Amino acid sequence: MALKEAGRKLGRYLRKREHAKREERRRGIFEMYIGELVQSLGKLTPINRRELQKQLVGMATAQTRNGAADIDEVAAIAPSHAEQVVPEEEEGAP
Repeated sequence: MALKEAGRKLGRYLRKREHAKREERRRGIFEMYIGELVQSLGKLTPINRRELQKQLVGMATAQTRNGAADIDEVAAIAPSHAEQVVPEEEEGAP
C-alpha cells in the first residue's frame, strides 16, 4: 500500500515538473517576440515602448503561469529574452 502511494506521489511530482518545463518553453517563445512586437508597434503608433513591453511580459507570464513554482528545478530556469530593454533613442521615434 505504501509503495503505491509513493508511486503516485512520484508521478504527481514528475507531471508537475514536466508541465512547468512546457510552460517555461511556451513563455520563452512569447517573450522572444515581445521586443520585435514593441519595435513594430512603436513605429506605427505613438506608444510608450517601455510600458508596452512591461505589459506584454506580464501578459505572457500570466498566460503561462504554472502551478509547480515550488519545484527546485523550475527555480533554476535561464533568464528570459524579454528583459532586453528598448534603446532610449528609439523610444520617441514614430
